[in-house]
Amino acid sequence: SMSRGSSADIADALFMLSDVIFKTNNNASLYVMKADTLSEQGRQASAIYYFDMALRKNPLMAGTITDLGVAYYFSYKTVDAWICFNLARNIYPGNYISDRIDAMEASLLKKYPEFF
Repeated sequence: SMSRGSSADIADALFMLSDVIFKTNNNASLYVMKADTLSEQGRQASAIYYFDMALRKNPLMAGTITDLGVAYYFSYKTVDAWICFNLARNIYPGNYISDRIDAMEASLLKKYPEFF
């Protein structure tokens, strides 16, 4: 996670990431970095695009699938979010990613049992 910088710094970083992604033949990790940066800025639609591009390169990245779910969640696309969360849990069960999803699910169940 990047520390908060000025808008100009973030714009410069995003531009540099785009250039590096192009020059490195669309490296999945760089797509994830760009998506994370966009997501932290609240630019979920753009983040979703870059998470998707990363997952096209490597579809088994459970952390990226979870991050995609979070971007969907903050875009009020909760069905898509839970599809991602469940997929991430199935790919990599019993780890910190699954634990975070389980904790969020338990919290939501406690607060809003009528939705479960």
